[in-house]
Amino acid sequence: MARPVQKTQDKSPNRPRRPTQAALHKTPQAAAHKTRPATSQEAETTEAGVEYVTNTDALEAMIKANEAMLQGMAEMQREIMEFGSARLRLDVETQDALAHCADLQEAFQVQADFTQKAMLDYAEEVAKLLGLSAKVSCDCSSPFGHATRVAFETMMRR
Repeated sequence: MARPVQKTQDKSPNRPRRPTQAALHKTPQAAAHKTRPATSQEAETTEAGVEYVTNTDALEAMIKANEAMLQGMAEMQREIMEFGSARLRLDVETQDALAHCADLQEAFQVQADFTQKAMLDYAEEVAKLLGLSAKVSCDCSSPFGHATRVAFETMMRR
């Protein structure tokens, strides 16, 4: 039967001690924090003395970016569905035309026209989707410009 391991504290004189909460509030940084005007980016200190930043601008930017992403993805999905529907309709029309061909030469021409149109349609669709993805990327990244600027300005004041 294994015995439980007892944890011992390292009382080594070389190990730095964490400052107490009272000592943290006496530092120049803590005093500066108390006198800073309220912004959308506020620094707070945990009981362990770790400073963290609450940045509502970054949170708002993330929400706006997510909304832009969802809208952009929905727009791309609509485009793909419309394209697929149009191509399917052309497939059915081509099969009908092939079924009514009088000879092999006419069937070959129907198939060649279909293939040429398909290649052009797919190339146009790729261009549309690339344009939409570039727009979505821009829409998703633009909200972060303001939040980054505010965070940088706040850092520079410290």
